[in-house]
Amino acid sequence: MPTRPPRAYAQGQPPRPQPRVVKTSPHASLYNTPEWKQGSKAYRQIHPRCECPEHQGKPDAPKSECVDHTVAHRGNPTLFFDPRNWCAMSWRCHTRKTNSHDGGFGNKVRPTDSVRPAR
Repeated sequence: MPTRPPRAYAQGQPPRPQPRVVKTSPHASLYNTPEWKQGSKAYRQIHPRCECPEHQGKPDAPKSECVDHTVAHRGNPTLFFDPRNWCAMSWRCHTRKTNSHDGGFGNKVRPTDSVRPAR
């Protein structure tokens, strides 16, 4: 007669949940730093309106809700934290730019020189 394998817990007790291992990517580890959170918030206070090429210089530009990296940093902390590489954008414009230029939804990654706003 086959035998039942031993239980990992006492009978009548629920099994203990295994600790969940959360893996962070280099990308996430840059965005989850106090330096980025404070820096991007300060940048948006200085640049309260969307600076995308479509809205740049227009008085009716939407409110900036995020900071975009005009040249993709690809995990490079020097390029990531360089304010000269930042552009304040509305969420809608940032999503559109990211999906069309940075390979979102299976699109090809395009050069970023054409998207960089003039300063």
